[in-house]
Amino acid sequence: MTQQEPTQEEEKPTFEDFEEYFESKPKSLNVDLYEKFKNIPQSTIRYWKKKVLDKTKASEPPTTEPKKEPTIPTNKYLEELVKTYKSLTKIDPKLLEGLDINSQYLLLRNAIANDKQKGKAIDPNMKLYTPASTGKAMLGIDEYINIDEKSFKEKGFGKVEINIPASVLFDPEKAKKLGEYQK
Repeated sequence: MTQQEPTQEEEKPTFEDFEEYFESKPKSLNVDLYEKFKNIPQSTIRYWKKKVLDKTKASEPPTTEPKKEPTIPTNKYLEELVKTYKSLTKIDPKLLEGLDINSQYLLLRNAIANDKQKGKAIDPNMKLYTPASTGKAMLGIDEYINIDEKSFKEKGFGKVEINIPASVLFDPEKAKKLGEYQK
């Protein structure tokens, strides 16, 4: 068997042929391109199409969208917002001294946005409360609770143990008293 030289009609189209055709009809669907270039594998046609599209994108000037400036409320509400934001963020008032009201608003708004992104921020001045009794009426179970107060004060969390004797827990009358308030 001898391999025949392809004739003019049987020659496979090149990328340049494809590019010329696609530039004349840029909205051609892949199906139409497959039909036009039957001798070329479909994957090659898709690759060529992407190559031509990337080339035209690179030649177009980049579209730059103007950066959206944050909207600042009117002066009527601005002072109230700044006052509210100051109470929400717990920012030291000395940091805001000398800033105009618009700058204070933007600074406080950004601080609130950062707090939301990081989760709830802990105020360093906040006291850590332990689950100890407040001295008011106690539940019957309170006498069986042991709390590691030192750990709560140092770390903000700690060990809480509840040890109820079986003689109390399984006695119906004593068990009922565990959930009742005592004076």
